[in-house]
Amino acid sequence: MSKKQDCTAMSSAEAEYVALSASCAQVMWMRTQLQDYGFNYNKIPLYCDSQSAIAISCNPVQHSRTKHIHTRYHFIKEQVENGIIELYFVITEYQLADMFTKALSEDRFQYLVRRIEDLRFELDNHVKDSLYLPDHSDILDPTEEVYVSQPEGFINQENPNHVFRLKKALYGLKQAPHACPRGIFINQSKYALEMLKKYGFEKCDAVDIPIVGQSKLDEDLNRTLVDPTRYQGMVGSLMYLTASRPDLVFAVCMCARYQEKPTEKHLTAVKRIFWYLKGTINMGLWYPRDIGFNLTAFTDADHAGEMKFFLGLQIHQSPKGIFINQAKYALEILKKHNMDNNHSIGTPLATKPKLDVDLSGEPVDQSDYRSKIRSLMYLTSSRPDLVQAVCYCARYQARPTQKHLKEVKRIFKYLKGTINMRLWYPKDSGFELTSFLDADHARCIDTGKSTSGGIRFLGDKLVSWMSKKQNCSSNVDEDTTKRLWL
Repeated sequence: MSKKQDCTAMSSAEAEYVALSASCAQVMWMRTQLQDYGFNYNKIPLYCDSQSAIAISCNPVQHSRTKHIHTRYHFIKEQVENGIIELYFVITEYQLADMFTKALSEDRFQYLVRRIEDLRFELDNHVKDSLYLPDHSDILDPTEEVYVSQPEGFINQENPNHVFRLKKALYGLKQAPHACPRGIFINQSKYALEMLKKYGFEKCDAVDIPIVGQSKLDEDLNRTLVDPTRYQGMVGSLMYLTASRPDLVFAVCMCARYQEKPTEKHLTAVKRIFWYLKGTINMGLWYPRDIGFNLTAFTDADHAGEMKFFLGLQIHQSPKGIFINQAKYALEILKKHNMDNNHSIGTPLATKPKLDVDLSGEPVDQSDYRSKIRSLMYLTSSRPDLVQAVCYCARYQARPTQKHLKEVKRIFKYLKGTINMRLWYPKDSGFELTSFLDADHARCIDTGKSTSGGIRFLGDKLVSWMSKKQNCSSNVDEDTTKRLWL
């Protein structure tokens, strides 16, 4: 299995813990199915390379630092406490699940392929003789007849003792199984050859790994788009092949994430999988006959690592500090609200705006006005220079008029000229907490209420800001400031 987690982990330990829980759920499902055949499993070993995740799983007491983790992931604690699951630490070198969570170097990938004995079965002459398998040409174009007994519930009442002759392959696996005294070999070499021929890769050069180490796949919004139909067809064909090729799972799942708007970068990654497939056409699954029935599981998680994008925030880390901005999101909302071609201005709000309820003004589309405010409000998480202007305009969402809409458009025009403005958090900065505050006496024309404003620094790092209309009316300016302090 290789699956992107549906939650954002705040640490590698949390990501590993979520992966442990998911793996435990799968193991418990397998245990339930095998019990129907008379196999009873307890103390099932589950291997993980995170001691912190193991410690969380083995602690029946809920710790305050893990209370934000969704309750469904704590399912594993009960199974560990009941003795059904036993957790073991395994060093990363022997973590077989690494193949399904990250792009690896060629040496590391080939090492894991060799470690998974079921996968490294190759049809060389020595193995073919010992398994009594047909030769290479027979595997690619099987002519043998396969017969199967009538399945329960589908027995022909007129001929209950007859058998069926297999006419068509099931899931592309007609060439498998190839039975022999030592076990069963399953692969999809015929189907793989058909795919290579279909997409024009039958004469390409082979590579040793399906995805390059430290792969940099992302949405790639600024590159050349490719035909999504062909891209989706290639990914769908490869996804079907993962039924017998676990070494392709991670690479295919990574490329499958970008089927909506594939680019040349994504297409190159898919082509590489085909190049790797060309050189490993005969790989498959080997199930030896004389082997035990011990249920064992490995689990791993690839934490986000160096964060570059989080909830619309673009994060750039350097040796001197961290930059945070929302340039990508800002461009999207400018385009969404048709403000990307307007000229820019120097301030988001006029020096003395005369905004009020404007009961005699011409009303505008309320939904469109609110949509613009919502878009700008989300942008204030990294743009303190927009806070006061956006909050000011947000007061009139109940009945917006042309006067209010004009001020909102002014914010967009200011945004267009400051698209790359960002927050800077230097590395070698102190941790002294400093706060600035101010109050604007009776600025609200409608209610006569004042506006409170504040900004906080941790050393040289801006960490908090606020602009809020006070709940009461002040008689004098000193009273306004006093209420702000309180």
